Amino acid sequence: MSQHSNESEIRDPNDVIDEYEQTLDEVLAEVDAPEPDDDGVSLDLPGLSLNRRDFMKAGAAVGAMGAAAGCSGLSNGSGSPGGSQSDGGSAADHLVAPGEHDEYYGFWSGGHSGELRIVGIPSMRELTRIPVFNTDCASGYGYTDRSTEMLEDAGDYTWGDNHHPNLSETDGDYDGEYLFVNDKANGRIARVNLTYFETDAITDVPNMQAIHGCTVLSPDTKYVLGNGEFRAPLPNDGTDAANPDEYTSLLVAVDPESMQAQWQVKVDGNLDINDTGKEGRWVIASCYNSEEATAIQGMTKDDRDNVKAFDVPAIEQAVENGNYEEVNGVPVVDGTQESPLNQGDRPIVKYVPTPKSPHCVEVGPNGDYAFIAGKLSPTVTMLDINKLADSSDPEEVVAGRPRVGLGPLHTTFDGNGHAYTSLFIDSQVAKWDIQQAVEAETGSEDPIIEKQDVHYNPGHIQALEAMTTDPDGEWLVCLNKLSKDRFLPVGPIMPDNDQLIHIGDGESSMELVADHPAYPEPHDCVFAHRDKIDAKKVYDPADYEETYIEEADSGVERTGENSVEVKMTTKRSEFGLPDFTVQQGDEVTLKTTNIESVQDIIHGVAIPEHDINYAVAPQDTQHVTFTADDPGVYWIYCTYFCSALHLEMRSRMIVEPAETSHNAHRRCPVMQRPTLDDFGEVRRGLPVLAAVLFVVALAFPMWEISVKAVQYPDTILHLQLYAYPHLSGDFTEMARLNHYIGFYYPDPVFIEPNYPVEERAIDVPEWSLGPVAFVAVSLLTVFVAIAPTTEKLKRGLTYQFAGTVTVFTVMVADIQYRLWQAGHTLDPDAPVMGVSGFTPPLWGRYEVANITSVSRFGLGAYMAMTAVGMLAVAFYYRNADVRFGELPGRVRDGFSRLPAAVGRGTDERTEQPSESAPPRVDAEREDH
Repeated sequence: MSQHSNESEIRDPNDVIDEYEQTLDEVLAEVDAPEPDDDGVSLDLPGLSLNRRDFMKAGAAVGAMGAAAGCSGLSNGSGSPGGSQSDGGSAADHLVAPGEHDEYYGFWSGGHSGELRIVGIPSMRELTRIPVFNTDCASGYGYTDRSTEMLEDAGDYTWGDNHHPNLSETDGDYDGEYLFVNDKANGRIARVNLTYFETDAITDVPNMQAIHGCTVLSPDTKYVLGNGEFRAPLPNDGTDAANPDEYTSLLVAVDPESMQAQWQVKVDGNLDINDTGKEGRWVIASCYNSEEATAIQGMTKDDRDNVKAFDVPAIEQAVENGNYEEVNGVPVVDGTQESPLNQGDRPIVKYVPTPKSPHCVEVGPNGDYAFIAGKLSPTVTMLDINKLADSSDPEEVVAGRPRVGLGPLHTTFDGNGHAYTSLFIDSQVAKWDIQQAVEAETGSEDPIIEKQDVHYNPGHIQALEAMTTDPDGEWLVCLNKLSKDRFLPVGPIMPDNDQLIHIGDGESSMELVADHPAYPEPHDCVFAHRDKIDAKKVYDPADYEETYIEEADSGVERTGENSVEVKMTTKRSEFGLPDFTVQQGDEVTLKTTNIESVQDIIHGVAIPEHDINYAVAPQDTQHVTFTADDPGVYWIYCTYFCSALHLEMRSRMIVEPAETSHNAHRRCPVMQRPTLDDFGEVRRGLPVLAAVLFVVALAFPMWEISVKAVQYPDTILHLQLYAYPHLSGDFTEMARLNHYIGFYYPDPVFIEPNYPVEERAIDVPEWSLGPVAFVAVSLLTVFVAIAPTTEKLKRGLTYQFAGTVTVFTVMVADIQYRLWQAGHTLDPDAPVMGVSGFTPPLWGRYEVANITSVSRFGLGAYMAMTAVGMLAVAFYYRNADVRFGELPGRVRDGFSRLPAAVGRGTDERTEQPSESAPPRVDAEREDH
């Protein structure tokens, strides 16, 4: 390996600056000078010592010198230049003693790793990682069937660029229920359940290629809002690919419960970061590239861009009024500047001019101001949110614009009137007074209180709970993009540097307390006090849809010719099945329940040479499906060290060669016929009951009619009709009344009915087939219930339910048609002339001449509908061996979830385990 001298490794800073200036000259060659618009609004920055061109050159030069001389360790602030933490004499003690807990949870986005990282504050100890847009072999996320299906349904991408974590809110404060985070690379938004710290939903947002900004609508998380950064055709189907004028950027509103897109708004330019006001009305979004160019030269041509203020109620009203275009199933509202929806007294999007290419937007704790960092301008623009609704002049909503330093990117707050802005080029954090910035002249540095050196090039910056209405301003974390000389060298790809800074509620000077290396590249973080997070330590089976497996349930069932279902439990130090046998080519579904009830006793399930490994937490159930391609012996082992006999904890999967499959039944029994006990399952027992009801229903009337006529002033006549040609009740008297208007009972043709048939009556031969249909459906239902395998049962229930619904739908439609036909073919020679055609309804009141009739379903119809309902329940539970005794608990659990689905209150399910939860392994025995 060749060696280089130190002189050859470090370039002359002047050469680097010259190179950057040449590049910038090419980029800025076409930049136009700022010109006042028609309203006299100018984006000049009065009082600033640099013009735009000089500022960009100076910024690039500073960045270049930092890159070239990064190992010098120079510091202009109070931060220690080379150490990983402050000395032991610091007043700000961030150390947490062994066995003690941190006061705050920190939720870090993992950037292009796709994960979330949970860090304790102030210790900065990493507690765990949550896979979101990535796969994770330690937990089995992306390997188990449930997580694999979720990732596949959300686009089936192999990675994601995890950016902005946001905690759900109630009344403007974190409620500990969910965390939402975006995937910039693939236009997705994910939801993490904070009860179990696991991803439970991902939506692939239509029409959006890259979601960068992501936030929740304060104060009560009505929506999760995402900014589509990359402009693209709408729809992006290749039609307008060569015409950038047709590209657009979108804001999306996603329902936090269903995780479905509710509406989108298209705007001019490229949307960047967003945040919302505290009152639930405004979404403020930064935006760049108002030129709508596709290359950097065009994107930097003008000297200003526009911040967008989205009026949420006005957008909702536009959607309600139908003022949208539906694209890929989502209502898209036109929020461009020229849109008619932006021309009236209440535009749906307000465009507020700012200096060129603003970056982040953060709304202060009291909701008065939105802070937009300049990025290419050394200023932070403050928008007065309270003036947005009534002001028609964009300049009036700008409350202040202090000069904070070079490369401002993000701002956070301590809750005591101070803002803290990260300065990417200066490698500093600037602390400044918010009220003084409002009172100062534009471009003034007077509001600056102090600056703290950081290492190096900070991006996001977050103080404790700064995004709520009541921040805790004790600590601040600065996420630096570069670490350079701060840690041991680990190769060309170095860690980022997350630095902990003590800010003491803004009442003391900033103090750099500790460096913490971070695997690239965490993008942002958010904090919540530990009292707001109620994480369960053991799963409650009532919280998931999987069927809990008892030790006695461990076994193997062949569900099809080439499919096997294996159920087994795990506990210290054994699997529920010491071994099991399948055939080569079988699709194996392995279902596992950890029957431990003691916290932190995790069991892993790994199968060599089958790419299978997943974790099963106490009381959790997971399943995975794979194909046993190759014959042989495969030892299943536990991947989590659980006891002294951990190494001995195994199960043996034997895959028999295909040519010996005729012997497989000796080790893998196939259920030939269901036993009497099997009919205790809902999916088998209910179809049998339904079959009985279908037959019994034939003995009772399907339809009943009550008639009141002047000819019978003191009597109400009643008529019952059956599923076959038979009438009961006052059908003779009814026939006389019908004769007056020329309406006759139908002729069944093939069967002699129990009433006289008129010559002019319509022919209804299918009435004779009613019993055949009922009996046939009944027999088929029994046939399905006794299916020899689970796979055939599930398939049969599907076909049976669909077929039964189809049969009875056709029957009802035919009856209604025949009623229409009979009512519109009245005898023209009837005694009462001039009666208009009519259609007797299956249910309801109707009048013909002086006869008033009321029709309704009979007992037989209700019995048939009950039978169809039973088939629906059996179909619903076709994939689960739920028994009748479990149904009441299932129903109670379903109703217990309703409050969480309807409102956002406390979930009662997290407090008490379900009464129907299966018995746990004795905790005392397990500890022993």
